[in-house]
Amino acid sequence: MKIKAAVTDSSNAYIYPKLLNEFLLEPDYYSGEKGTYLYYGYMFSPQYKAMLYGKEVDKFDKYLNSKRYAKAIEAGEKLLMENPINLGLLIRMSHCYKETGDPKAEKTQKLVGILMRAVRDNGNRPYKVISVSDEYIMMSAEGLTGVARGAKDSSEASDKIPRTEAQGISAMLDSWEVKDNRTNETKIVHFEVLYNNSSFKIP
Repeated sequence: MKIKAAVTDSSNAYIYPKLLNEFLLEPDYYSGEKGTYLYYGYMFSPQYKAMLYGKEVDKFDKYLNSKRYAKAIEAGEKLLMENPINLGLLIRMSHCYKETGDPKAEKTQKLVGILMRAVRDNGNRPYKVISVSDEYIMMSAEGLTGVARGAKDSSEASDKIPRTEAQGISAMLDSWEVKDNRTNETKIVHFEVLYNNSSFKIP
């Protein structure tokens, strides 16, 4: 079944609010397939934002950069209420929790793992992500350092989008020359940054 149809159908087991609730409450039992529907299905959810921005984001970044972790957690948890599957935010919140000895660090790392697995499970030729920031996160997770970047549009690239509908979805194809930090070799990797045309907003 198409992801959009599943996550927006109230009679479907993968209706988005249910997927999200299970993700937040029971990450230990979350399947890889559910992770795929959650990560890519976010584009069709009412909470969808292609970018994380605003005063609360600025406040969170300020507290994090100054190592005021308790304050950063307070600001970050407000942001997570708006966008609980933002990969970059979850990674930074995990760091804050760890620095303050908060047991939420372990659970947050599990949430990060589910989302990263969703990207990995859907291939690496190209990697398919839902934000530009997730490109950098996946490169770091795969032990890759960007050397040079070049991008081109591939709007409505339905043959490349993993189990999603092309209608309303566009993609920016990003090509990177990277260095593999494990082998010291250089290679080319590609990312397809997917976004929902009907809900895309520029801050």
